[in-house]
Amino acid sequence: KIESRPQRNRPLRVVDDSNLGTAKYFEYLFYIDFEASMADPRAQNALAELQEFTNFLRVLGSYPMDISPPI
Repeated sequence: KIESRPQRNRPLRVVDDSNLGTAKYFEYLFYIDFEASMADPRAQNALAELQEFTNFLRVLGSYPMDISPPI
């Protein structure tokens, strides 16, 4: 699941390059929730890929999944 929220302290960033004009960027935080073990190389690779596209990445938690059969 992916959710996004605008950053309240910096909702809009304006960049002015004298040759190209003014560009406006909206600053957002993204929350990503997925099921995987942190020991799984695929999860590690996914987080490494995300790190290349952002200047801030934090893992908020990793929890064991209940695999007992339903009653």
